[in-house]
Amino acid sequence: MTLSPSAQRVQEALKALGFPHLRVEVPASTRTAEEAARAVGAEVGQIVKSLVFVGERGAYLFLVSGQNRLDLGKAQALVGSPLRRATPGELLAPTGAQVADLKEA
Repeated sequence: MTLSPSAQRVQEALKALGFPHLRVEVPASTRTAEEAARAVGAEVGQIVKSLVFVGERGAYLFLVSGQNRLDLGKAQALVGSPLRRATPGELLAPTGAQVADLKEA
């Protein structure tokens, strides 16, 4: 399977960190975890959502199970500063991905 350049960068970063999980790109809409699960024939809990938030020290990528929501209070406590959802421009700079590439949950 051939991945787009941005997907390949994510795949390589995951592998370097010891996560052997495979990122899959599909032509169908995967805007929601439910759509992504249908597209690959999986359960919603097997889908991973990529959520990018911005805090005082930069951008943070949270990988969340498709069946769960990010607890913003816990995330803010973890990073030690207030967080807000990244804008499309803020997503593009560190990831090289458009909002359409990093589906919102």
